[in-house]
Formats: sequence, structure tokens, C-alpha cells
Amino acid sequence: IGLVRELEQLGAEVMVAVADVADLDAMATIVGDIVARFGPIAGVISAAGAVDESAFAPVARIRPGDCDAQFRPKMASLAVLEKVLAGHEPGFCLVVSSLSSVLGGLGYAGYAAANIYMDTFVARHNQRSSQKWLAVN
Repeated sequence: IGLVRELEQLGAEVMVAVADVADLDAMATIVGDIVARFGPIAGVISAAGAVDESAFAPVARIRPGDCDAQFRPKMASLAVLEKVLAGHEPGFCLVVSSLSSVLGGLGYAGYAAANIYMDTFVARHNQRSSQKWLAVN
């Protein structure tokens, strides 16, 4: 709330929305609300993620489902983002990945896998679309 107030004091018009970024209907509604209020989308920054300690464990201790907290916001959200932006031509789309996709890290198997997926998704998107996205590790 403090950041929103600071931005508004600087003259920004701020709209706060809360949704599961992997929920197509919710995100389509938000994009519709944004376009109705502000007009065409100028740019998108996707920095979805979750901090769930169960996903940060040695591979030997990871159980089925432990990585879902990483996979849903980072992986499923990209397919949703691609769908809700179809028909819109934002000036840019920046997807925030992680250096763990390159460097890994002890206990980062699920997190690194989700970020590798993000990098690969963006590369695939760029092969199929004229609207280029950028993944930043």
C-alpha cells in the first residue's frame, strides 16, 4: 500500500488487482479492466513466483507435488499470459526468470526447472509470434 501511495503522489494512476496468474478467466477479466480504464497496454512485466520452502530442498527429499508452488506461477502463468495478450500489441513483454536456470543451486531443483521452462517458453513464443518477448535471468 505504501508503494501505491508513493506512486500516486508522483502522479501515477495505479490499479491494484489480485488474481491467480494461472487462472485464464481471472487474468482475462483483469486485462479487460486495464484496457477499459487505461487504453491499450503499453508493456507487461511478468515476475510471477512463489516462495515455498518445500520446493527448496535437496533432490533426494523432494516429493511429488513439492514443486507445484514454483511451477504454477512460473510455468502455467505464461500460457495464460500469452492467451490474454493475444490481440493486444504491448510495446514490450518482459518475463523475469532467474540465474538459477543457468547456475542451478543447492536445493533449487524445482525452482531452477521452473525458470528453465520460462526461458524456453519465451524462446518458443518468439519463434511463433511477431510480438517478441524478453526473458531476463
